[in-house]
Amino acid sequence: MQAVGYGFGKLFAILALSSGMGLPLGIPPAPEDPLMAKVAPGECLFYMTWSGAAVPDPDNSNQTEKLLAEPEVQHLIGQIERLVKSALREAAGRHGPEAKAAADDAVKWAKTLLTHPAAVFVSSAKVTPAGLDIRAGAVFCAGKDAPQLKASLRRHQERFLREAAQPVKIDGETWYRIKLGPAAPVITWGVKGRYLIVGLGEGVVEDTLKRARTAPPEWLTEIRKVLPVERPATVT
Repeated sequence: MQAVGYGFGKLFAILALSSGMGLPLGIPPAPEDPLMAKVAPGECLFYMTWSGAAVPDPDNSNQTEKLLAEPEVQHLIGQIERLVKSALREAAGRHGPEAKAAADDAVKWAKTLLTHPAAVFVSSAKVTPAGLDIRAGAVFCAGKDAPQLKASLRRHQERFLREAAQPVKIDGETWYRIKLGPAAPVITWGVKGRYLIVGLGEGVVEDTLKRARTAPPEWLTEIRKVLPVERPATVT
């Protein structure tokens, strides 16, 4: 019983980490999306990418993946998801049906984005007399669900942000931008193809789109050579 209890404790930690409650993400790892390496800045303060989470294979030689494929484990993951969703719906329900619908969408899309390939980065950050000057961004692959995600974002921003979210043209497509205060950096977001792209700071989305058409930066390519991993879950 002691061995079972210890094993369950480790299992719960793995589930917590792989279900979006912490890090690392992408367990077990799905194939990497090459775009996530391309969007890494040439120079940055922070960069992290994770692979999508694959369906666990019970016949895989990796012991963690075999453990995650167990029916009891899959049932536990489902129970955790239901509990999180129920708690969020209950809290949001106090603010009306619109808030409850938004909570449902938040849970759905958080799971989608955390279990698909993504990259987040901070290019630069400094305090100026005018306020915080920061350049940061995130790219999430929504896969085939991208059109539905785009419609959901549009629906909620019209409901909650109204005129605060201003449309802007970038690379021939409509994106949205909001400034939360005089000294706050602008936030720009949009869905392009299969990807949700978010930029914090002037020009971040534009620069990210340009890098997406180039090769990965040299520093990241060198890291991959020095530390080769067959199926990386996260790179930070």
